[in-house]
Amino acid sequence: MKLDEFEIRFDNPRGVFSAGENVSGNVIIKLTKPMKMRCLQLYFEGRAKSHWEVKQGRSKTDYRAGENYINHTVVLFGTGQNSIEHPSGLHAYPFVLHLSPTLPSSYEGRRGYVRYFCKATINRPWKFDEHTKRAFTVIHHLDLNAEPTASMPVWGEQEEVIEGCCCSSGNIQAQMTLNKTGFVPGEPLNYTVDIINNTDNDVTGLEVDLKQVTFISRLL
Repeated sequence: MKLDEFEIRFDNPRGVFSAGENVSGNVIIKLTKPMKMRCLQLYFEGRAKSHWEVKQGRSKTDYRAGENYINHTVVLFGTGQNSIEHPSGLHAYPFVLHLSPTLPSSYEGRRGYVRYFCKATINRPWKFDEHTKRAFTVIHHLDLNAEPTASMPVWGEQEEVIEGCCCSSGNIQAQMTLNKTGFVPGEPLNYTVDIINNTDNDVTGLEVDLKQVTFISRLL
């Protein structure tokens, strides 16, 4: 086989890039013999898809949506029209793609995803094309200083009514307060919980759960 090596190597070995940065690297080709091809091209794609179902009785409704963020192709060798002979040996073709600063972060969930990848293709005349593909991760950094509501405190409350023949009636109220709305990874989350017990029973325990609710939204 003429093609001994065919891969995409990012300058960042982890393949993690920030929105607004450049995705850069090289497409590596190693041929034991010269190979005829129309072109060597590199295709970039970024897309989001979502899917969920809503059941009402015996009926079921499917909801699907999608968005494209990147759809870009660059030719690294050849023209794509006429056949040309690529020399043997080891070759590296550099590439650079600038990422828009508005790109959403990569995401994988039960009902949707945001994915980014690039695929290199050797277009060969009268033969099957050769492909190699590699995904990369995009991180969209959020500056909380630019969010006016991030520094505002937030609070919530819950009331439980107690009724029974073997215990006194009344209600128990729980109020929880956070000193602000926005936090960054690694930052301590300070909260205050107030319990108002309007019964004759003792509250013997209190648990606070931290839950993650993940979604990608767009304001219309």
